[in-house]
Amino acid sequence: KLIGRPATSFIDAIKHQLISVAPILILGSTGEVGSVLTKYMVAKNIPVRLGVRSVGGKSAGPGVEYVRFDWSDTTSHGNCLAGVSAVVIIYPLQKGMVQDFEKFVPALKAANVPHVVKMSAAGMNEVPASFNFEAANDNKTVDAQLLGSGLSVTIVAATFFATVNKRCKGCP
Repeated sequence: KLIGRPATSFIDAIKHQLISVAPILILGSTGEVGSVLTKYMVAKNIPVRLGVRSVGGKSAGPGVEYVRFDWSDTTSHGNCLAGVSAVVIIYPLQKGMVQDFEKFVPALKAANVPHVVKMSAAGMNEVPASFNFEAANDNKTVDAQLLGSGLSVTIVAATFFATVNKRCKGCP
């Protein structure tokens, strides 16, 4: 399920940015979905900038740049965002999401980021507030915050990834 700019897949959501040689910043590139996306983009010769907490010891290949990024350290935001053609955000459903995005959205605007793609989760925006599922409520808040920011935004609300299936062999 996609909210915002029309697209048919996660990759399609960022394809319109691929004409540029400017890198696409991926936040969450070391996670399960982010690492697959990163490998795919590198294989397609799409330049990527990977925001990571610690750059030390990371070797970058052609078209790959590691840059320090920490959600809680706003001084790391500007350097990551400078000159990117798009930002892909894969943020885990965890406490602190709303506060992190309250600090990050102004940085996106200040950097004039052309497009933002945020990974969400299918059904999260339909969970009623009365259900008291904090992650769902925070996710709804952040999605609304991005969509109302004036930025060009695509929210990808995926239901399932093959990487999860691969990890979960034998699951019911």
